[in-house]
Amino acid sequence: LISPTPVDTFLSDHLEKKVLFVQRDNNREYFEGILSKNEISEWLKDGKLSHNIDMTLSRYVDGKRETLYHDSSVKATPEKVWQDFKSPVNASLRILRPQQHADMLWKIVASLESYFGCCGGANSYLTPANSQGFAPHYDDIDAFILQLEGKKQWKVYKPYSGDDEELKALFPYLPRVSSRDFTEEEVSNLNLVLEIELNPGDMLYIPRGFVHQARSSPDIHSLHVTISTGQKNTWGDMLLRALPRAIETAVRDDQSECRMLRESLPKDYHKFMGVMHSDQDADTRRMEFSAHVVKLVQQLLLERLDVDLAADQMYAKFLHDRHKPRRVVENDSDDSE
Repeated sequence: LISPTPVDTFLSDHLEKKVLFVQRDNNREYFEGILSKNEISEWLKDGKLSHNIDMTLSRYVDGKRETLYHDSSVKATPEKVWQDFKSPVNASLRILRPQQHADMLWKIVASLESYFGCCGGANSYLTPANSQGFAPHYDDIDAFILQLEGKKQWKVYKPYSGDDEELKALFPYLPRVSSRDFTEEEVSNLNLVLEIELNPGDMLYIPRGFVHQARSSPDIHSLHVTISTGQKNTWGDMLLRALPRAIETAVRDDQSECRMLRESLPKDYHKFMGVMHSDQDADTRRMEFSAHVVKLVQQLLLERLDVDLAADQMYAKFLHDRHKPRRVVENDSDDSE
């Protein structure tokens, strides 16, 4: 995907840190065979795509994104889809999990999963000429964007690094969930880090949390596929597994020191703790209460963190959810028949 960029360079300089643009002027067929507009047309003819389950149709006009048929799950018909794809509607067609129908794409996603040790995914985006399907936003994944057909202009913005607390909350560092749609006014608070045009064979890597938007060129449609990795595979996600178990283990432990966890809270704690009392810094009861909580965590919970078990649970979930080798999926399908 990233060739000729060395893998070590990507891991040290780009992963979760900086965008990477790989231009392939001399090899526009680099991604040939992954997916095409004609293949998508065949999927529609074969009745493989249902609205809001396998695909969506959307457009971004005058600062607003509209999703067509947002409350429907019926099979998409090629006649209606291509009618909406053309002017004046100019809707962008997003295919969810296209790797289910495209073997080469399945293999790429599965290979990326094996390398990073976490689940991956893919969406494809077919956009009519001179159109935009989605508002500026950031994602909760690291994205490898492969341009397959046509051209698309991309704008990518550097994460917010100022002191405004509201903007910090709006544009968090390495977010765990994707953002809502942003307005152009909101995006104006960010610095544009890259503005380029992707042509067939080009690749763009966008780290998690980098706001971006894209528009097809005026003269031709665009087809690209976004391959994702890194979703909810963080230190925080592992601790979300480890800490509740540590608390449960300590609460059940009958050692004398752990019995403190089963003692009742002070009967009047609500009179000095809580948000409504958070500005009472001089209240000694607050200081003593908070200090006691810290003591319980440090003395009783940290030593009971079972990091190995949490790591096993993370990886077991990955092994369960990951893409199986294609031949295994085909065999499973044959057995079910």
